[in-house]
Amino acid sequence: MKIKLNQIVASLFAIMNILWILYHAYFFWAYHFSKSVLWLVMIPDWIMIVNMTIGIIGLYYCFLLFGNRLKMIYFLLIEIILFAVIMVLYKIY
Repeated sequence: MKIKLNQIVASLFAIMNILWILYHAYFFWAYHFSKSVLWLVMIPDWIMIVNMTIGIIGLYYCFLLFGNRLKMIYFLLIEIILFAVIMVLYKIY
C-alpha cells in the first residue's frame, strides 16, 4: 500500500489541529475549575471557544483530505484562512 502525499499532509495537520483543540480545552477547563491558581493573563472564553471550533473545522477538512474527497490546494487554502482568523483573534485580544 502506497502512502500518498495527501495522507501525510492530512496526518500532520490533524495532529496540529488536535493539539490546538487540547491546548485551548485545557485552559478553558483550568480557568473554570482551578480555583487555587491566580492567573496573571487570561484568554477570554469566547476566543478559546472560537479557537476550539476552528480546530474542529480544521480536523474535519483533514479527514476530507485523507479520504481524497478534497484537493490539496483547496485544503491548504482553507487551512491558511483558518490560521489567518486565529491570528486576527489574537491581535484583537
